[in-house]
Amino acid sequence: MRGLFLAATVAVLLSAGALAGDFAGTASARGAVMPDSVPFGSGYDWTNMSPSGGPAGTIVNMAMVYDSSADRMVVFGGTDFQGHGSDTTWAYDFESNTWTDRNPETHPHAGWLDRAAYDSWAHRMIMFGGYDSVTRRFTNETWAYDYAGNNWTNLSPSGAPSPRTRPGLAFDSQSDRVVLFGGDTSGTGYSNETFSYDYDTNTWTNMSPAVHPGARRSSMMAYDPIADRMVLFGGTDDMLGGDFHGAYNDTWSYDFDTNTWTDMNPPAAPSPRYHGGFAYDSQVDRFVLYGGIGDDNSLYETWLYAYDNNTWNLIAPDHSPPPKALMGMAFDTQSARTIMFGGNAGGNTPGNETWAFTAENPPQDSETDWTNMNPSDAPDHAPERNPARSGRLRQRGPADDPVRRLAWQLERDRWHVDERDMGVRFLGERVDEPRACRVSVRPVEAGYGVRRPVEPHDHLRRPHDRGPVQRRHVVL
Repeated sequence: MRGLFLAATVAVLLSAGALAGDFAGTASARGAVMPDSVPFGSGYDWTNMSPSGGPAGTIVNMAMVYDSSADRMVVFGGTDFQGHGSDTTWAYDFESNTWTDRNPETHPHAGWLDRAAYDSWAHRMIMFGGYDSVTRRFTNETWAYDYAGNNWTNLSPSGAPSPRTRPGLAFDSQSDRVVLFGGDTSGTGYSNETFSYDYDTNTWTNMSPAVHPGARRSSMMAYDPIADRMVLFGGTDDMLGGDFHGAYNDTWSYDFDTNTWTDMNPPAAPSPRYHGGFAYDSQVDRFVLYGGIGDDNSLYETWLYAYDNNTWNLIAPDHSPPPKALMGMAFDTQSARTIMFGGNAGGNTPGNETWAFTAENPPQDSETDWTNMNPSDAPDHAPERNPARSGRLRQRGPADDPVRRLAWQLERDRWHVDERDMGVRFLGERVDEPRACRVSVRPVEAGYGVRRPVEPHDHLRRPHDRGPVQRRHVVL
């Protein structure tokens, strides 16, 4: 169902300093879809959660991730637009709609412009770079936050990138690497480097791909575990001198295994922007983009990007947040909500709100339809949920689809399918005919540890110190 987009005139007072995000002008759009186009309508909604607790006043340019082990959003740092940096670690629980000050004994210096990603195998929030408001310098420190132990650790890795702020940063769960792109390198210009970080060896590696996006900061980047691709959108090179591009609206994908960046060049895209909210919604297999600094419309638009058909769609949610940029955003896999926190687009917009976005499953086309395989020994009902888990089971098709039958078989045989990381462990990767599903599972009594898609044969592997894990290739 489609609805007309009701465009509103939004007057925004843009009054940020350079370190908070300077709201510079934009370059011409590449294939931009203008706001008076007809976007997707009902089925999408933003909700102002109005939680208890939480930071008071405006907070922008913080590091924010979703910790799937703790089922919490975790936020560190940020600034209030007045040059005051934060050293507070906050956690948000969607189920109770509550923010909690974790108050760890050890933590990084107060600051902002840092970026973070959640390493789901190490169960750590990995944070890099930023502006240290104690030393008043850009930093290249790498910190890890363990929610279970409520402690921060300065990892002091080898091979770290140079000090910088506002790089793109996300975790590639199939390759078990944090991937970094670009950033502002403290007066020496903007970077076009691609680095990867391995927690197990505590090492950063300059990947030096032959092709890469242009140098920039404040791009929006997230990982699609189904496609096994990092997707980057936008950013800006607004302070490189007279010959600069301004804000970008290009869309790139990165494949760690081949060390290859690809300019996706979609037929249409959002207008040029940077500092927006960006997250991958595994419930609908789409990236969600909200706001960002660009033209007058960018600050209050919600877009969805589908990697599988390389398509951006402007949507018209039933409700929307106020114009925002410089926020934190991540997807809560257990609650199936994209959570957005903080951000500000001027003195008249609130800066500590918590919003939740819900998306419907998009219409299926012939390339993405499920096929009922009708095996003779299929169970006559969908597997029962594990009552110990508060999340809901993700469905990407009918209850009798091959992947859910596989889950039922594994649960029956006392194998556990982790519902908190469906994109990798549960859905896996469907390969060519005969219909097969690559899955990664673990015994109920074992620890986490599956690291990469299974090979087409059975084998037993102990990935470092994380417990024995059986990987299976099942033909359905």
